[in-house]
Amino acid sequence: YNEIGNAEADMGNNSPAFNAYQKALKIIPDTALSLKAKIYKNIGAVFLSWKNLNRALYYYQRSLSFAKLAHDHKTVADCYNNMGTVYE
Repeated sequence: YNEIGNAEADMGNNSPAFNAYQKALKIIPDTALSLKAKIYKNIGAVFLSWKNLNRALYYYQRSLSFAKLAHDHKTVADCYNNMGTVYE
């Protein structure tokens, strides 16, 4: 579902992307911290595209927490970059 969400988002279909990301969160195991971080980052991007900056920041912060726990340095960097975009 995460990849389906990514494909939808790439085509500019943000509502179906959001729905796919929500489905992905429901089925991934709690131990998949890196994947959970990526999904939350993707949801943040959807909210950013909708100009809902508070919600985008919320999801980027959630993503950052999981990425740090997973030692996923690329997603940590992506989150900081995306959070900077929100503040910009």
